[in-house]
Amino acid sequence: MNIKESMTVIDLIAFLRELEKEKINLKVSNIYHIPQTKRILIKLKDPYFKFLVAEASKKIYFSKYSLPTPEKPSIFALSLRKYLNERVITSIKQIGFDRILKLEFDNDYALYIELLPRGEIILTDPTERIIHASSFKKMRDRKIERNSQYILPPIFEKRPTAEMCIEALSSEGKKGLIKKLGLPHELIDEAIGEVGCENCFEKICNKIEEIMGSLGINGGYIVHQDDTLIAFYPFNPSVIHKNSKIEKTEKFNDALDKYFYSIDVLRPVALEDEEISRTKASIDKIREDIEKGEQKVKELYEVANRLASFSSYIEEKIKCAREVQKKYGWEKVKEKCPGIQKVFQNSGEFTLNLEGKEYKFNIFEDAFTQIGKIFDEAKKLKKKVENAKANLETLELKLKELNLKKHEKEREVKAIARKRDWYEKYIWSFTRNRLLIIAGRDAQQNEAIVKKYLMKNKKSLYFHAEIHGAPSTILLAENEDIKEEDIYDTSVIAASYSKAWKASLKVVDVFWVHSDQVSKTPPAGEYLEKGSFMIYGEKNYVRNVPLKLGIGLQQTADNAYRFFVGSEESVKKNSYPVAIIEPGNIEAQEVANKIYQYIKNLNFESLPSLKELVQIIPGKSNLSFEINH
Repeated sequence: MNIKESMTVIDLIAFLRELEKEKINLKVSNIYHIPQTKRILIKLKDPYFKFLVAEASKKIYFSKYSLPTPEKPSIFALSLRKYLNERVITSIKQIGFDRILKLEFDNDYALYIELLPRGEIILTDPTERIIHASSFKKMRDRKIERNSQYILPPIFEKRPTAEMCIEALSSEGKKGLIKKLGLPHELIDEAIGEVGCENCFEKICNKIEEIMGSLGINGGYIVHQDDTLIAFYPFNPSVIHKNSKIEKTEKFNDALDKYFYSIDVLRPVALEDEEISRTKASIDKIREDIEKGEQKVKELYEVANRLASFSSYIEEKIKCAREVQKKYGWEKVKEKCPGIQKVFQNSGEFTLNLEGKEYKFNIFEDAFTQIGKIFDEAKKLKKKVENAKANLETLELKLKELNLKKHEKEREVKAIARKRDWYEKYIWSFTRNRLLIIAGRDAQQNEAIVKKYLMKNKKSLYFHAEIHGAPSTILLAENEDIKEEDIYDTSVIAASYSKAWKASLKVVDVFWVHSDQVSKTPPAGEYLEKGSFMIYGEKNYVRNVPLKLGIGLQQTADNAYRFFVGSEESVKKNSYPVAIIEPGNIEAQEVANKIYQYIKNLNFESLPSLKELVQIIPGKSNLSFEINH
């Protein structure tokens, strides 16, 4: 089964044409490098697409999935972060008519994504000097080294015209279109198939032009073979995959995202299944061999012990047969040695009947030697069986680990695939009465949530801790009645995510006001920083709000799980409660590790990522699992 693993030049054209119509926030939040690969994940500050995924020699696309990222950054990732974090991608351009893209940033740095064979991802400064790359190397036509000038590999410069197509096709056939013009074979095969004539050069080239003209307009297509995704295209591959199931997607990027998610995230789970099946087969074979071996050992010992009880008699017959054979020849052995049943001259053997069974003996070895050989064979086979049992134990342990690993991956995949709600990009929670709470993670989000959700909703309330360095927190309500317990639950979020936590305070006051009391208009002559607001009128206070958060696991609509944080009461009401945290002296990462290790043993079908857990812990904490379910 041939599985398509890299994008072609026409895939890139379709990707870029779609991108022209999309309004994507291309500001870089962070960059990750996947170890042992040339794949990077550029985290975006976009509400829908979480990453721009790029891998040298293979692919580039936008992903809506919360893909797994390494905990420790590589040197390459650190270099990319140094120059590109918080920068905006101002343009994504194709170089010539080939599989190279140039990502330009607002600081005049650039990232070259080479999808050609042996391609690299290369960071350059404003003078095109190489800062870093996915790997460094020297080639015949160029070198990729720090501080050297970036040089393009040999590429196809121009998009082929109909005339160029006809000339190449008529002179060299399909090879000419591939080698001279850089057209992918899948496009050529589809065009020829749709035309139905291999020598109709003009019609074929017109069909190629027609297909290329539709790129980025007609969405994407994914080809299924049984339960496996095997290919993707920016055109309908109705001829080249006429016997396969073809899935249509609204956009080509949707096809890329789904396809490579399957390849990079789901296929490893399938490979785990294959290894589990192989290990099970090995275990079954070893068990069968052990059973047969133990039976054979038993039989050998029975034979050896039986023969040992007749050893004198057997030795007597061996001596007799040896003397008679030497003196009279083989013909007289049976006659002169009573008890001997058969004689085998060629092998120098004879048989005796002992307790109703015939056994074969050699006249040139004494009985003790021959019986000893049977004992030795039994011992060797017994040792082999013992080794097989040890191997079986190792394989059974391996199978257990593989099943655990598979279960972990399945849980991880389910967590990655789950649909994120719009409010999850903010600090969020629910009151025990299921009213939504959102708070800003930074000044930009503070500004956004007040303008978008508070000022447009007159019944919502605004909360803020009485300390410098606290998030704008909103209790969203439309027609619902807001109760005292809703105000308390929201106050806990406002307090806990303020600087009071990092200051190790136990309590802090929180005020709340109605939406029409919040304004972006300062008094005359004053200036409000981004994320800051004026409060007019009387403030309502919740005094001595405890800095204490519950953490739980909440099931989502698509039967996955996400972490839920809030007041202890709201966590008990809205989720499966797991832990309580308060300001303390244990680093957030270590607290998260302990909680995650604890919930791994709770047998949930899916678990959100450890990274998600770290993000909801406000700072150094003390941890307790004493929370009533």
